[in-house]
Amino acid sequence: MSVNISENQWNEAIAQSEADPDLIYAKSVFFNQSEQEILKRFQINFIERTDELRFMPANLLMACLPYFVRFIVTCRHDEFDKPGIADCFLSLLEGKLSDETVNTIELLHQSGEALLFISSRLDEFNTDPDIYGDLQPRLHHLITLR
Repeated sequence: MSVNISENQWNEAIAQSEADPDLIYAKSVFFNQSEQEILKRFQINFIERTDELRFMPANLLMACLPYFVRFIVTCRHDEFDKPGIADCFLSLLEGKLSDETVNTIELLHQSGEALLFISSRLDEFNTDPDIYGDLQPRLHHLITLR
């Protein structure tokens, strides 16, 4: 899997964002990097990666979102990080759906594997309701939109 976004597309997005620092940094994380390197960057700080995805324009987000899905589904996570990972992912999807900046069908299609993965292991990901709230209703809502 590789990000099919050219350097020109990155540079155009950065210029249109008036050189948003998050987008500039996101380019260094996602552009011209191997899947292994990108997944390692998610493991180091999934919160920062989520913020970078949150502020990307739709074309960049849709090209980079599969790495977040792969991170959730294929990487081992510390039990203390699982609720935060799920909350970041669900919040990203909820935010993008509410601001209507991406194609809803495409977003939910690309997210489906991770949503089902979290759902099937909800007892592992929903361990901090005092911090993140109950993830089950949010997850159920997103899955039913698919």
